[in-house]
Amino acid sequence: MFFPLRYDYEPRIISNTHKSCIFVVHNLINHLTKHERMPASPIVPPGFEEKIIITIQHHQQLGAMLAPALVHKSKSGDLGFFFQRLYLHTIPEHLKPLKEEEAEIFRLLDECADKHLCTSFSKTARNPDEFFSEIEEVRLKSLVIPYVQSRIAKSLQILSSSGIKLHYKGEKSADVRPWPVTIMPHDARAVFHFEKEEKGSRYRMHLRHGDDVETGDWEKISLKENRPWS
Repeated sequence: MFFPLRYDYEPRIISNTHKSCIFVVHNLINHLTKHERMPASPIVPPGFEEKIIITIQHHQQLGAMLAPALVHKSKSGDLGFFFQRLYLHTIPEHLKPLKEEEAEIFRLLDECADKHLCTSFSKTARNPDEFFSEIEEVRLKSLVIPYVQSRIAKSLQILSSSGIKLHYKGEKSADVRPWPVTIMPHDARAVFHFEKEEKGSRYRMHLRHGDDVETGDWEKISLKENRPWS
């Protein structure tokens, strides 16, 4: 699974296959200081409404993850500071019933939640922190990560054909970025260009998706996960 995050002006996912998934996300600068931030109240402010979205978040042990969330969104597309991680059993009653594809995404991503992974892959760990601190790296990479990534792949396939919005959040303490992430229709692949020189040779890597080529300012790209799904 291939997760480079490129900081561009148009957030998008340029590939989602069982071999590669590439996140291309605009890097926004939050100009608000801690003193200027509004409190993240669950009360919906005037001009806003509650929306269920899917967010891209970074998990310390698992890399890039998808997580459903409840946010406040204005008609102009602005997001408030309120953020609540959602699970299938915590969806507010007034936002039910979910559409079939929404419920399936929640089911898939609930199976990726830390508590579910803890009970599914450990008989002794009492909580997720204990589970991730005790699990062997080879077991994490060979069993847990492929399990999670297969469900992320299925969720992205559903998201690409539904009207559910995908937003980038990043770190747990970061704000959700207001621009939706577009899932591009074409697969992406790495293309290597080799150049022979007098003292040897060198190569450059490009990312090709459809007719587009990401020549890449690689200093602005971070690789989140490079193990293919099993």
